Order: sequence, then structure tokens, then C-alpha cells
Amino acid sequence: MEKEADYEGACAVARLGGSWASLSQLIYKIRDDVDGDYPSAAHSLEIADGAFRDCGGNQKVSDSAGITVVYWYKRVDNGAVVDTLNYLGDALVVKQSGVYKGVDYSDRPTDTVTCHKGASISVVKKVALSLFDRGIVIRAINEPDAENAALTNRITVESAARTRSPLTRQQISDLSSCPAQSDPVYGKRR
Repeated sequence: MEKEADYEGACAVARLGGSWASLSQLIYKIRDDVDGDYPSAAHSLEIADGAFRDCGGNQKVSDSAGITVVYWYKRVDNGAVVDTLNYLGDALVVKQSGVYKGVDYSDRPTDTVTCHKGASISVVKKVALSLFDRGIVIRAINEPDAENAALTNRITVESAARTRSPLTRQQISDLSSCPAQSDPVYGKRR
């Protein structure tokens, strides 16, 4: 019955033109982290996401014009990152991960969102929150390396912070600007 309620509630929000961000925040507030008498937050979000889409809801980012999201493909992500980014409707470029500076990144899970100049923090947060809501563990959100600092109007989704603690949904929501790589909360080199 709770799964039906999740579906019907999300469908109603979509039909009334409600916000996916507000709906997903509500689900995180009312659901636990694990399944019990009620579905877990992640399980409820999965149901609500399908209903929101089925009933005409729109999760697209309105201020993302001219922003390209580059995703370094990881087999271990099982398509979840591509599905999420395609659903956002932004320009998506998928590149194949491989060996970089002697490290093979192709089987490391996605965990980092890099915000380049020209990408508004609201779009960066939308991408990061959408990935988080899909179950992708985000460990860092930060500026690019010096060698990529000249890239503009881009968000890169990659694997670069596997030893860092996961960010919470609230930490992602609280971002007000793109943090440095050395930021103690968000940086991949904290």
C-alpha cells in the first residue's frame, strides 16, 4: 500500500506541476534509510521517479542552456548515471574511462562532480542531487584540476574521490558556490 501511495502521490505532484526537488526532499524527510514497515527513502524515490515521469513531470534544469555534462563512463555504474543525466535533458557527452596517469578508472564508481567556470551552482547541485537520488554516492564536488581550469560551461561527472566520506543530501543542497579541491567538506583533496 505504501508503494502505491508513493506512486500516486508523485503522479499527483507531477500533474499539478509540482517540483521534483521538493518532492524528493519530502521523501527523504519521511522515509528511513532502510526498508522496514515502509519502503526506504531510496526505494520510495525510485517509485516516485517513475510515477513523476509517467504523469508528465519535468525534472529538467531551466538555467542549463549552454552547459555540457561530460560523464567518464564506468561499467560499475550499470547505466544509472547515463539514465539520470539523459533524463535531466542537458547536453551529455559520454567518454570512455580508462588508464590516466597509471591508474585504471574504468571500474571505479562515479563519485565526483566537477564544476567548471560558467556552470551555475544551481545546475551543479541539480546534477549532483539527481545522481544522489538515483543512488550514486557523491564524495566530492569541486573545481577542476589546474590542467582543466580553462574548460568552461561544463560539468564533469567522474571518479576521483573514492577515499573520501560520502556527502549527504543536505551538504549538496547547501552548496552556494563551487568549492576548491582542498575544501574540507566537498573537495576531493580535503
